[in-house]
Amino acid sequence: MDIPFDGIVSLLLFLVGIPAIVLQFMAEDVRRVLIKRVTAPREIASRLGIAVLTVILAILFVVRYPDREEFIWSVMFFLLLIIILWTTFQVQYRYGWREIIILGLKKDIIKKLDGRQGRLDNKGLDTLLEIGKQSQAGPDRQVILIALSEIAHETCFHPDYRGDALETLIDGLTNMLSTRPAAEDIPNYQIAVSVLTTILSTGGKMDMDGTASLIDQQHAVRAVSVIGQTFLSEINVSVSANHILMDYEEALGLAVYRHPAMLTDVSQSLLEVGAAALEHGHYLFAVATLERLLSILEESSNYSEEALADLLGLMAHFWAAGESSHEFAQSRLSRVKVCLKETLPRSIEKARLHSQMTMRFDTADKLSQMKKDLTRRK
Repeated sequence: MDIPFDGIVSLLLFLVGIPAIVLQFMAEDVRRVLIKRVTAPREIASRLGIAVLTVILAILFVVRYPDREEFIWSVMFFLLLIIILWTTFQVQYRYGWREIIILGLKKDIIKKLDGRQGRLDNKGLDTLLEIGKQSQAGPDRQVILIALSEIAHETCFHPDYRGDALETLIDGLTNMLSTRPAAEDIPNYQIAVSVLTTILSTGGKMDMDGTASLIDQQHAVRAVSVIGQTFLSEINVSVSANHILMDYEEALGLAVYRHPAMLTDVSQSLLEVGAAALEHGHYLFAVATLERLLSILEESSNYSEEALADLLGLMAHFWAAGESSHEFAQSRLSRVKVCLKETLPRSIEKARLHSQMTMRFDTADKLSQMKKDLTRRK
């Protein structure tokens, strides 16, 4: 019996090397992530087992039917080629195309929600977020954000959602758009705020005591501030930019409407994005944030001193930004006074001390200047 070892070994080695071949043609951002996490070697191991079993069976048949040796070896090589082709197409389909990899990860994460009582599979989510972080700005990153949007929607409306399952997704979304901002990402900032709006518009299932967790919603408010400030610092003033920025302001307004207990979190975010808008010349959005914060306090009967300090802090930024902004702040003083529980100078001083304690020294300095200007007028 003459066993064709050279041909068998060559085919088996080719079978083992299929993942390496596919990785070479994979998109760079996906390859960097999946090269450590890809499950293709497990699939190759099963196919290799089938191939080895085919060789062993061929040898046994040759021993039993030596007169048909040539035919048996031909059938064996044919079957090995089928296994190689089958494996190549399957691995290429699952790991060779970026969109299919992302789609597969998204479907797997959503599918596991039921088995995990409405909680996300962090391993798959981490892989998806890492691909997004490595992706080029623009359409490549947009595919990831759309997948995250669908995951967030499915999670928020899952019957077992308790308001604390999306922290990893929100943090990953924030890091994706704030670490390497680019002009090509302008549409992606709109997708990001739509994801955060979905989270802010929902709440977790009530516990036995009638309360629901707002952990995800608090993270989402913080993300609106961080991503919004990044957008303000990187994108020039334009009609399209203003349109997107208004979505951020509306998201914060929605957060208070749906979850009144988050008023202080929202007021802090409005102060941060409003001050950043003034600094970078996005005046329309800056005015919108001040009007939103002022309206929230006017309509609320139970707001904290911190929220009032945030309002006065944002007023101080307008006060110090320039003559026109100064005049706008003056025009809103009468409405602000209605919200005060103490005199205006006393309230400003409390706001200044609050800003100092929270390390917002620029806001504290502007509040000090506003207090001095108002005192001189008297």
